[in-house]
Amino acid sequence: MASNSYPFTSYYFKVTFDGSEAISFQSVKGLEVTLETEDFLAGGENRFTYKLPKQASYSNLVLTRGWMNDMEIINWCKDAFYNQKIELKDITVSLMQNEETPISTWKVVNAFPKKWTMSEFNAQNNAIAIESIELQYQYFEFVE
Repeated sequence: MASNSYPFTSYYFKVTFDGSEAISFQSVKGLEVTLETEDFLAGGENRFTYKLPKQASYSNLVLTRGWMNDMEIINWCKDAFYNQKIELKDITVSLMQNEETPISTWKVVNAFPKKWTMSEFNAQNNAIAIESIELQYQYFEFVE
């Protein structure tokens, strides 16, 4: 872990699937965990309710990039959506300080494609075609 007195920038990051070569993405969203709670009413205590922790829940991971026609990812998504063949993959997201040095790394465990979206095609715009892959996963952990 690098230490710094300034906040780190989020524009330089690396994404790998099951330890493969890094795959370029425009954005990564969904490294989010929420601790769910349960209300508990104690007998004789009318001023408040106790909030007891239950379990952690994780949001979906959304990977966005310009359409690259990457057959490995396309085939993985096609297998899940059309053939009902779900292959779980571990995904590593690293926030980078430079070419070699990660500042922080998150390991997303047992991810599979949940949704694939292609941006609008519009003949009046000269825009890049954007694909978005939404992944469901069990949990993520910080890697030292």
